[in-house]
Amino acid sequence: MRLFKELKGWVGKRGGLDDHTPFEITFSYEQMLINSQMDAEQTAKIKNAIEDLSPRKREAVYYIYFEGLNYEEVKELMGLSSAKSARDLVYKALRKLRNSLGFLPPLFYILETH
Repeated sequence: MRLFKELKGWVGKRGGLDDHTPFEITFSYEQMLINSQMDAEQTAKIKNAIEDLSPRKREAVYYIYFEGLNYEEVKELMGLSSAKSARDLVYKALRKLRNSLGFLPPLFYILETH
């Protein structure tokens, strides 16, 4: 009963947020520290997984995602027999990353760690 009375008192007084109402979201220091540690741990795991790739797989991933080359260009640079070989090499590298991490990291992680 008391709850309904208090609710009736709030009905007309409640103001909504419009698109221009600024508000800040703040996190506690502890939460920021936990997030920072989790990010550092995840980045280290991703870096280790990338380092575990063979040099050829790492090179192919670098050319595709870091240099923005296509498979035909990777084929030429790496001396592969076909663009399909370059694509297969990249897919095997991504599969190995997914298997060792349990997920495929976003590409910006791959780019930032190498």
